[in-house]
Amino acid sequence: MQPLKTHINIAIADDHPMVVKGIESMLRDYDMISIEQIYNNGEELMNGIKMRQPDVLLLDLHMPKLHGSEVLPQIVENYPAISVLIVTNEGRMENVQKMMEKGALGYVLKTTDQQTLIEAIVTVHNGKQYLDKFLKEPLMEYILNEKKRAERSPSLSRREKEMLHLIVDGYTNQEIAKALFLGQRTVETYRYNLMAKLEVKNVADLVRKTIEEQLLR
Repeated sequence: MQPLKTHINIAIADDHPMVVKGIESMLRDYDMISIEQIYNNGEELMNGIKMRQPDVLLLDLHMPKLHGSEVLPQIVENYPAISVLIVTNEGRMENVQKMMEKGALGYVLKTTDQQTLIEAIVTVHNGKQYLDKFLKEPLMEYILNEKKRAERSPSLSRREKEMLHLIVDGYTNQEIAKALFLGQRTVETYRYNLMAKLEVKNVADLVRKTIEEQLLR
């Protein structure tokens, strides 16, 4: 790796001491990278960066008090100069996509090696996105599958989604009619039309398909 041309101040937000020690060990040989702050939970992080902002924040997702996904959009909005690099064990593609959409510049797993971590830090500090090599292909596949699923999914009106939400929550026709200020026969018609549109034969299959295809997202 080429020598770093600028100093990078790092903050780590992680509640696992062994992980923090591991990161410190990985960065020890790089004089141009210094760890300035360590935070053990989300509240400490949000209070600490009010006083001092790092160049790059290494953010774990599963922290006490405030989850990483909660603090990320706040940091992106209020401290745009901070480059956020997610460092986590959470490798589900849905979460990777969500965190990048919320403003994280990078995402690496805690199993990553020293060179990858350094590359990730330098890359996000330069304002570019970085994705762990083990996540790139699965994420692209996930995004393509989501796009295909969305194209296959039927278009539902606002009222149909309201109805579907209540059906999934186990409301009876009578309860739905009361909640939406509709006649019971109207509710029955909506329910029938939903089953026809989603190509299912009963309420149980309607609920299953709604959940599997995430029609209420």
